[in-house]
Amino acid sequence: MMETKLFDIEFKEMIFEGFKFKRTKSHSEEYMDDLIKDGSNYSKMKYKNIVEDLIMQNLHITLSFSIISEILSLLFLVISIIFIPKILIVSVISFCLSFIFIVIFNILKNRANEFYVGKKVSKELINLIFDE
Repeated sequence: MMETKLFDIEFKEMIFEGFKFKRTKSHSEEYMDDLIKDGSNYSKMKYKNIVEDLIMQNLHITLSFSIISEILSLLFLVISIIFIPKILIVSVISFCLSFIFIVIFNILKNRANEFYVGKKVSKELINLIFDE
């Protein structure tokens, strides 16, 4: 059976397929602590993979919400332009909502950048944890 891709979300060198709005079930903290206590190379690699997967999920979710907020911002901007000559209050409210959503978009983009940097730094931090 073939899957149809509606769109891809591109961010830096990464590509995500479609929207994602909630995280899939992760491993328990006890399991993560056991991996650290074990200290083997296998545990280290497993820990890195789990942390990278969590960061990638958070990044995908953040990017999905940022795209939705950008779309809503543009939608309310168009509505405000359409209603300027007819109903001024609707136009002003729509413009304010557009501004709010563009601010949310920028906040989420910055958060996505933080997750990206966290992805790069996490490998070195995990090496430090396992080398102790």
